[in-house]
Amino acid sequence: MVWEGYRSRLCKCNNFNENGLFGRAPQELRGILSSALEQQRKSAKRHESVIAFSRAMFEHAHGYRNVYFALLNTRAWEIVRQSLQEILEELIQRECKAEITKLKTAKSEVPVDLFIHYLTSVFFAVLTWWMARRSRLTPSQIDEVFRSLVLPTAHAVLG
Repeated sequence: MVWEGYRSRLCKCNNFNENGLFGRAPQELRGILSSALEQQRKSAKRHESVIAFSRAMFEHAHGYRNVYFALLNTRAWEIVRQSLQEILEELIQRECKAEITKLKTAKSEVPVDLFIHYLTSVFFAVLTWWMARRSRLTPSQIDEVFRSLVLPTAHAVLG
């Protein structure tokens, strides 16, 4: 009952839509990240293309850092994080469809859904760490940290 009242106030104060993240924000964010993937596709190596969204997502979070920071220690963060994770999983799966097909046929020891979950989980671990500590790292710097953590695995899995 207390959560319902809190969620109701959060929805009204933050333009939160129970059918989505914050009103039209999920579609707008999906568009921003899709554009970033498009731009990176031409210059990125195959194993880098699966995380081409990361810099744009860190820049988005940085632009809304006070909102992210305010949400981190609330129950609302789980709702927001889940919505964001679904967007990222969809983008990763769509972006590397050909690579995933190769991964499926290569009889890799890494299941595709586990690989996608790994990428998004590490991304949110880094994002949460960065926001919770109000780190002075720039979006570019935290993106480099994220990439240093996941690119060796992406290269090992995708080649």
